[in-house]
Amino acid sequence: DTLAVIAPRFGLTEVELREQLEEKTLAQIAKDQGKSVAGLVAALVNAAGKAIDEAVADGRLTQERADELKSNLDERIESFVNAEFAERGYGFHRGFGAGGTSPRGPPAFDGPHA
Repeated sequence: DTLAVIAPRFGLTEVELREQLEEKTLAQIAKDQGKSVAGLVAALVNAAGKAIDEAVADGRLTQERADELKSNLDERIESFVNAEFAERGYGFHRGFGAGGTSPRGPPAFDGPHA
């Protein structure tokens, strides 16, 4: 889960982070916590890369698809951190961007969205 990677970096619980995300972007929260946005992006890229590699090793993802996912990972995560998807009405959610899926498997169903 993305929040599990991010919350400890900010010294917050997942619940506290989720509450802040109702009004702020991850970039704004990072700045408020005195953290580097570039450092946050790098940490998320690293975590996503490891998850993709694990999915390949476990046979849940082909190397070809892994290479595709990694090809623009930096840009997608930077957009995610800066909430560029939220501006289009997507808001914050689990996964790797708007409508994205994690290489760890399908996103958990957390009820219908309005």
